[in-house]
This record gives sequence, C-alpha cells and structure tokens, in this order.
Amino acid sequence: MHCDAAGKNKSFPGGWGAWTVLNGQVVSARGTWDGRISSFGSTPQELQAVLNGLRSFQGPAGLEGQTIRVMTDNLNAANIINKGSAKADNCYVVAYELLWYCVERNIRLEAQWVPRDKNQFADYLSKIQDPDDWAVSDSTFTALSKQWGPFDIDLFASHRTHRLPAYYATHFAPGAAGVDAFRFRWGRACWAYPPFNLLLRVLKHAQACRARMCLLAPVWPTRDWWPFLTSDGAVFKGFVHGVRVLGKPRDVIAAGQPVPRRADSWVMYDEARLRQVAILGGLAARADPVLSGLAVEFSAAVDGKLAVGTQRQYREPWSAFTRWWEARRLDGSIYDTPPNVVGLYLFSAYVASAEDSVGGGRVRQASAAIHHYFTAAARDSPTGHPICVAARELAARYLVPQARERGAFSADNVARFVAAHGGPGASLIDLMYCTCVSVMFHGFLRWSDMAEVSVHADLLVLTDTHAELFIPRSKTDQLWQGAWVPLARTGGPACPVALIERLLAAGAYQRSPSFDGEDVGPLLRAVTATRSGHRLQQLMTGTTQAPVFSVTYNTFAGHLRRMCAATALPDNLKSHSLRIGGNSRAEELGFPAELRMRHGRWRSLPMVEHYTRRELAPALEMTRHLV
Repeated sequence: MHCDAAGKNKSFPGGWGAWTVLNGQVVSARGTWDGRISSFGSTPQELQAVLNGLRSFQGPAGLEGQTIRVMTDNLNAANIINKGSAKADNCYVVAYELLWYCVERNIRLEAQWVPRDKNQFADYLSKIQDPDDWAVSDSTFTALSKQWGPFDIDLFASHRTHRLPAYYATHFAPGAAGVDAFRFRWGRACWAYPPFNLLLRVLKHAQACRARMCLLAPVWPTRDWWPFLTSDGAVFKGFVHGVRVLGKPRDVIAAGQPVPRRADSWVMYDEARLRQVAILGGLAARADPVLSGLAVEFSAAVDGKLAVGTQRQYREPWSAFTRWWEARRLDGSIYDTPPNVVGLYLFSAYVASAEDSVGGGRVRQASAAIHHYFTAAARDSPTGHPICVAARELAARYLVPQARERGAFSADNVARFVAAHGGPGASLIDLMYCTCVSVMFHGFLRWSDMAEVSVHADLLVLTDTHAELFIPRSKTDQLWQGAWVPLARTGGPACPVALIERLLAAGAYQRSPSFDGEDVGPLLRAVTATRSGHRLQQLMTGTTQAPVFSVTYNTFAGHLRRMCAATALPDNLKSHSLRIGGNSRAEELGFPAELRMRHGRWRSLPMVEHYTRRELAPALEMTRHLV
C-alpha cells in the first residue's frame, strides 16, 4: 500500500492519499484533513494517512490476519511504524491509534521508505482539491431532515463531508459503503448533494431505480437537466413532491468551507482535476482508477521532462493566465480556451510589460508556461497561433530588457576566496565551500550539477594529472545520459583537484560501498559543529532506498554569499557566477566556443555566448587604434 500526506496552505487544508492493487486492479483512497489533523506536522499526518488507508481498504480487501507493506516517502514515519515512538507528541498519539487498529485485526504492518519520485500517484491523490466536495450546514441538513427525512444513505460524499453513517464516495474512504454511487441501486430514503455537472445522470439513475431522495440543486434554467425537472421551465413535474428554496450558497455551505468564486454557478478551478478531464475527454466521468491513474502518470511524466527550477518558474505565469481566464468568464475549462484568446492574453502581457518598462521576459515565460501546461493536459498548444507569434515578436522587438545584476567570478576572485577561507587550518565546512567554488569555476558547473557529484571511486576519479567527475543528470540532460567533466591539476592553493583530495581526507568520506545497494553519498553535504571540530552531519553512507542528500540551494547560496562578503568580493556574485566566470575566463584565454560548449554541456553556441562576460579594456584599446 502506497501512502502520502500533504500539508495545508492558504487555499487547501491538506489531505492524504493511498493506493494498492486488489484483484489485479489499482484502487485508490483519498481525503482532506479536518481542522485537528491539518494542524499536525508532516510525520503524524503521514501516519494518519497510513491509518486512513487501512480503514479504507479494510472492507474490500479483508485485511484481518494479513501482512501489509506500507510504502512511504517519509523516513520518520517508516521508522515509527517499524520501531515505535516513545515521545509523547502527535506522532505518538497517531501511532498508538494505528497500533491498536492493527492489533485488534491481527494485521502485521511493515514500512518501507521510497523516494518521492517513486510515490507520485499517492502524492497526487493527497493533493487533490475536489471542487465538488461540499457539505451543507448543520442547520440546513437538520431542517431538510425534519421536512423529508429521515435518510439512510448519503449518495455523494467523502470521509470529511458525509452527513450520514452510510455514504458512497468517489474513492475508497474510511467507512464508505461503496465507491461510485451509480454502481448501486438507490433506495427510498436517499440524501443527494451531487456535483452539478452530474445532475442529469443523477435524475436518470434515480428514475431507473425508482428511488426517493432529497436532492439539492441550483436554480439553473439554462442547464441540460432543468427540462428534466420542469415542464415549461418554471413548473416542476409531478414526480417532484416538494421544493424548498435555501438561499445563497454562502448560507447553505457548512462553516469552514471556502465559497467558490463563481457563487452563481458554484464552479471552482482545480488544476489536477482539469488536466485529468482534459486528457480523458468524454471518458472522465466514468473512468476507472486505472485510466485515471494513467492520466495522472502521463501528466506527471510530461512535467518531469522539465527541470525542477523550470517547473517553478512556470507556476506564476500559469497562475496569472488562470486568473485572467477566470475574469473573462469563458465557457468550458481553461484548456478549452481558443488560441486567438490566448494570443490576446499574451498581447495584454506585452502591453503591461511596456507600461512597466521591463523586458520581454513576461511574454516569453507566459507563452512557454501555457505551451507546457496544455501539452501536459494532452491538448494542442495554442501558442503557435498567429496572434501568439505576433505578441512574442512585438515583445522581442520593442521591449528593452533590464541589465542583469548577476556578475562573474574571476580567477582572482577564486584565488582570494580560497586564500581567505581555505588555509591549512580551515574548518571542514569552509574547506568544502572552497572546493565547490574552485570545482564549479573550473568545471563550468551549476549548483545543481555540484549537488550531483558523488564521492564514489568510480564516479569521482583522481589521477596524478587530473580528476574526472561524473554528472548523472543536469538541467540540459533530462534523459539522464550523464556526462564526465575533466579537471586538470592547476597547481597552487586553488587547484580544484588538490582541494578535492584535501576535503575527502578532512571529511573522512567513504568512497566505496561495502555492500550491494549502499550509497556513499555526494561530495557536497551538510556539516555540523562539535566540540572537537566539524564533521559530516549525516551518516557516512546511506542506501539506494534512503540515500544521503546534498544541501539545498538556499543553504548553499546563503553560505556562499556570507563567505563572499567576508572576503570583500562584489555583492553581485552568485552560485551561477562561477559557471559564467569559468566560461568567460576560457574565452579570454582564446579557447574556442565549441570546446567551451562541450565542457559546460550547453546545447547551442548562443547559450555559450549568453554565459560569456568580457572585459571593457580590450574594446577600449581597439577603439584607440582606430584613429
């Protein structure tokens, strides 16, 4: 059973997801947190997700007396399941409840940690924000129960919103009587608060079952199901035994639930759901978990083609387009937006950029983000429309970009940095950053490349003349073909190979695995201070299932910035300035662009030029000789 939990944010209380295979079919369970669990940390939420998953699959799977292996990407949760929790906190509370649930049913639970990229479907399930998961207020339900109740089953509900002990859900959920209400014959005392796009199907199924229900529906004469209820658009048909007008949506929805922005039609935008619907088309409403899961996997795979940083860069332009689309109140979903309308949006971005006196980056990023999101939803990209092309050309021609603030490390900057922080008595962390600065400068490395450098003897090769580093993946290598980066012994204190050797000795790195599946870890990793000095913070090695990770970009960039300030280097030097500086120095020394492109693993010569900074003095000297 794969499980995952998601924390809360401004618009989502957080949720949980789980999936497993029953009788050869993928089945899934999910839900959102209530106020209590929403306030917990990630580990107790992960344990609660495991408990909810067991409760959801207990009925259909018959878990009594079984051994269940739980796959989770939360290492702490896996350790608590396998070893227990002694600390009296939220983890202990949830773990205690999970323990007794298993003891009472003779369930043996085993947990295994898996990387996050191996748990994507459970992660997706935990983050679903169901726009149709609404519950009416207590006062509304009580009033309708007195008038037409009592009711014996809630046809369309979730673990969090069900109003009756028996309920049907869209996914497996704790206590659910079944999945997909349309698979069952409805009785004579049903409570129905369905998604409004299913109302026609609800009415036809109720008629086929000769069911009796209390149905909540908006007054919406233009929808396809309205003639089914009325004879002339105003008078209800004979099978409708009573009507009660409830008022505005804000007064009907249970307290604590957000009211949709379009309260007249109660439509909410949800990216994950819209992608799934766009991919499946007309099959979306009746797709089984296998089809739904494949749609999710396809969308995630298309996302995975992009570097993580590029995905983050696209989120804000896409959100801006989403807000603009919602304000236009167009029909259908955002993926039904006509290409000419997308072109007009890009033109509006061009106009706004011109008014703000900025470059054409907004238009380019908006176009790229829209292209990617439409592709991930299996829709033709609208950005090839003539209006879109014209908007990009206008931005490129007339919008003047602002000067970049990012500078370039010079060879003198590197030498000064190492002299200030990498002397004979340097601490482990200072020596580590001196090594990274020299290696990134001489190897034209990004921070993300440096974070991938392993100390494994087969992947970090040291010889009398040079070193070779293996980069398994990078921003420009999404297929993971890998690349070897050679570094010569340059001599002097800033020699990258000598610094690597010093760091390996000072950190006492283990460079060869002692058993199959052992991970010896990266060169760049967290360091902790002790009374006797610094040491590597994590265990010397990990496993392929629980590897040793490098430090985060924010940690690296922050420490580099402080060390540069202490060395009195310019304040516009960033981690990427090392890649720019190494390439610029090589160009200054006369090395051809083709060689620099291979060494820096760029895809084109224009990108090599983009990463080249030139000194002003040669140009001035040239102009002096023109007279």
